[in-house]
Amino acid sequence: DRLVDELLENGIEPFATLYHWDLPQTLENQGGWTNRQTAHDFADYAGVVSQRLGDRIKGWITFNEPFVTAIVGYMTGGFAPGRRGGFSGVAAVHHQLLAHGLALPVLRSNLKRPDAEVGIALSLDYSEPANDSQAAQEATRLVDAYINRLFLDPLYKAAYPAELWSQLEPLLPLQPEDMAIISRPFDFLGFNYYTRNLQIEVESFQDMHLKTKTVPTGDATGANGLGIYPQGLYQLSKRLVADYLVSKLYVTENGFGDTDQLEEDSSTNELVVHDPARIDYLARHIEAVGQAIKEGVPLAGYFVWSLLDNFEWLHGYEPRLGLVYIDYPTQRRILKDSAYWSASVFLVLLHEELFV
Repeated sequence: DRLVDELLENGIEPFATLYHWDLPQTLENQGGWTNRQTAHDFADYAGVVSQRLGDRIKGWITFNEPFVTAIVGYMTGGFAPGRRGGFSGVAAVHHQLLAHGLALPVLRSNLKRPDAEVGIALSLDYSEPANDSQAAQEATRLVDAYINRLFLDPLYKAAYPAELWSQLEPLLPLQPEDMAIISRPFDFLGFNYYTRNLQIEVESFQDMHLKTKTVPTGDATGANGLGIYPQGLYQLSKRLVADYLVSKLYVTENGFGDTDQLEEDSSTNELVVHDPARIDYLARHIEAVGQAIKEGVPLAGYFVWSLLDNFEWLHGYEPRLGLVYIDYPTQRRILKDSAYWSASVFLVLLHEELFV
């Protein structure tokens, strides 16, 4: 309550993400996202939050990166809760999609702002064949179905990808009304973009466990080892409009991880952080966003990940992705050069009304 009020009082429009990989342990003990009841519990939770904050918040995101929760959390075991196995992952995919659909009418009934909007934020992969071989083409097509269309197709077409169906069908906890609920219309699609992958071949694909061989890509890398390829953001946004007729898009995450160093400015004795690589990354990706908008892509906003340095799951407190440096022992906050740069650039973009 206080955070929302403080943001609004300072001219900052809050977007609320209802689920960012933070399932209560009590529900995990009951099966977590493998349990269909969790989808109904999520709808109840969405109702409680929107009843309390729906008079003030404009943007509502049901799930952030459900692919990561379901596949990395419940299938390959890299993220919490660390489960491994095909059934767990597929059930988690389906029940998160179902939870999104169940929450939509609940949210709409509670949101009081006339400009309120509800969407979902997906982690989308931009892959290209590493060469002209049939194996590279097939790997790219399968990765797209597995990472992107596994969520996009149910949301927009009320069906799971045909390329995956033979492996999905025996694992899906599908009930007759589910796809109609999952494909309920929503207001915007958010997508998170960082890099691209060049596919060589499929190494294995069994029980919904997909492994492909890739090669590094991009013209530089940050501390998290991700290649930099701004054109992928442009290509993804164009594809979403062409293939899914998306009427409103947000880039909900885009940013750069680095090993930022705190320094003392000898002339002012103030602490500073110089991060020219992050500024270059953001400038090039914002340029790609502008190119897409000029060509008619309905991009309504762009979110930098992240405002603050934070704990990054698999990587801990390194690399740093924030515009603001956090001195972890003292919690002191120091604006990086990229923070000052972003403030000036975003003011210009707002003045020019770049975003639709």
